[in-house]
Amino acid sequence: MKSLALLILLLTNPLCAAGEQAQFTPNPDAFHLAVRPDGKPLVIAHRGASGYLPEHTLAAYAAAYFMGADVIEPDIVLTKDGVPICSHDLTLDSTTDVAEKFPGRARDDGEHYAIDFTLAEIKMLEKLGREGRVRQHGHSVVTLDEMIALVQSLNASSGRNVGIIPEPKSPSFHLAEGRPIERPLIDTLTRHGYTDRSDACVIQCFEFDALRVFRNDLNTDLSLCYLFSETDKAEPMENVALICDSISARKDILVERRSPISIAQSPNTARDAAAAHGLAVYTWTFESDIPYMVNATHDGLAGYFTNYTDSGVTARDLATRLLEPDSPGREQAVEAVLSYLAAGFEPE
Repeated sequence: MKSLALLILLLTNPLCAAGEQAQFTPNPDAFHLAVRPDGKPLVIAHRGASGYLPEHTLAAYAAAYFMGADVIEPDIVLTKDGVPICSHDLTLDSTTDVAEKFPGRARDDGEHYAIDFTLAEIKMLEKLGREGRVRQHGHSVVTLDEMIALVQSLNASSGRNVGIIPEPKSPSFHLAEGRPIERPLIDTLTRHGYTDRSDACVIQCFEFDALRVFRNDLNTDLSLCYLFSETDKAEPMENVALICDSISARKDILVERRSPISIAQSPNTARDAAAAHGLAVYTWTFESDIPYMVNATHDGLAGYFTNYTDSGVTARDLATRLLEPDSPGREQAVEAVLSYLAAGFEPE
């Protein structure tokens, strides 16, 4: 009888009868409160604690976790056999010893693409880190399964609920290669229990068409975040709000660098437009510039990405104390901020 009643309801529902989808409403608070019930801004570990350890390694993810990250970001590409691995680049040359291990396997452009190698081959590589940042021996390329297993294991033992924010890199490239990345990513997240917006997971992406695939074609209820780096080329906010819960843009677009002792919000067109459509706002990517991250907190951002998780946590703590005028800790916070400014973090 219940099945019959449900069928009648579906057939008589005007939206279902017309083949249309129910209207989407952004709900950024569901993810945020799942990770931080106190609602404070989220400190997001950019590629793990990548200021200290080679990016996208288990060591970098674990370090970020214990430094107090609320969310950890894995960038995602696919292998030849369709396995999601954690890598910012489509190619392996800048962060591994692929050229040494597999001579003669580069494409015509001289690069070794992850999608041309099986997982077994990629597991033979050493993840060294990026030139110009931290490079070390002793690390391997990490699968998304392995990254999630680490975070969930640490959550189980610590009682925290640190989230993840995977970013599929260049879905259009993967599509052109005949291996769309959206389904493998959703399948992996589902396998680990990430299915709806109250879960500690957000998918972020620069390609708006891929976000449409996630929401409309794959019917995911996970939180989605639209990334952009140029305001004049960004998708209009009214369109973003049809499928996404948040936006994320470069810090210079969203955050005015100024004295962090001033707790007033700075005016900002992009932030205001997002807020008017019910979207949360995140920004990227900070190094260890604590005063600038304090600015981001005072500007009401939902969170910020940093390569130095510990600095991000310190900045949020200082910003919180600066916002409490009667707090006995405010004077110490002012002194701390002034010391950071004296050390060279001067407002531009």
